Amino acid sequence: MLIKNQQIILVNHTYRAGWYLPGGGLKRRETFREGAHREAYEEAGATLGDLQFWGVYSNLTGDTSTHEVVMLCQEFNLNGKSDHEIAECRAFPLHKLPAGTVRGVHTCVQQYLAGNHQPDAESW
Repeated sequence: MLIKNQQIILVNHTYRAGWYLPGGGLKRRETFREGAHREAYEEAGATLGDLQFWGVYSNLTGDTSTHEVVMLCQEFNLNGKSDHEIAECRAFPLHKLPAGTVRGVHTCVQQYLAGNHQPDAESW
């Protein structure tokens, strides 16, 4: 989660509908922190400062189960460039997320606004 000045950075992919947190899968031997830095740069053009573990979320719907590790970064810079997978990258007010924002993002933002910094593992 990239949050600064009460705004969150979200991305809209070219291959699926909705607004998501920048992120993706880890590469072989990549740590969660390394993956967060790489994915934030690729998808949002963000260079990250300090990262804080936020939580682990499970998505058990559909044919596959996925587990999302969410990190929080409040110190970052954007260079305005995204990779080919991203149709759009924008900042939105925390209290006014765009239509099409996925449920997991809503969950994380609600927890952030409530000051719940290390929630239990939850559904995504």
